[in-house]
Amino acid sequence: MTVALPYSITDMATDAARLLDALGLASAHVVGVSMGAMIAQTFAIAYPERTRTLTSIMGSTGDPSVGQPHPDALGILLAPAPTTRNEAIEQGVVASRVLASPGFPFDEELTRE
Repeated sequence: MTVALPYSITDMATDAARLLDALGLASAHVVGVSMGAMIAQTFAIAYPERTRTLTSIMGSTGDPSVGQPHPDALGILLAPAPTTRNEAIEQGVVASRVLASPGFPFDEELTRE
């Protein structure tokens, strides 16, 4: 099913280009997270001459068979929001441990700080 949207990802990428115009900038380093990654990718495709670099964080192609999160990471992303400071700290430690690189030791004390 296709749904007509009044404001598209392409519109948002165009907004970014117009912001560069308003700021008098010819190009920029473009960074996007999640849906912002989709916007950043669209910007880079539509405005390659205005894209110095592209950093796509937690982005995907939109194909559900590509780039699905590991079940441990998905659990963190879908966890209920913490309601206390201590819950936020614990959730941050758990998330950081799951998302940390296996190539480096995890510093739980530093993460808690």
